[in-house]
Amino acid sequence: MYCMNNTMVVDHHGFFKYLDLDYLGLFHDVSILRQLDIHTNWRQHFIHIDTYFEYMLGDLRYMGKNMFVM
Repeated sequence: MYCMNNTMVVDHHGFFKYLDLDYLGLFHDVSILRQLDIHTNWRQHFIHIDTYFEYMLGDLRYMGKNMFVM
């Protein structure tokens, strides 16, 4: 059996903001996140100004990551 670990980010309208299909299922989600452009350059993918902020929702495994709201 082959498994793939896909990273997909959708906005509140259901539109894809980010898609990565490069990792096999044996990699942990957080390990993949640390290698993705959406982690290192997250301010380029989300609006972050004084009056409006965009974040991703994540569970406790993503604790300490600035772009996530738990």
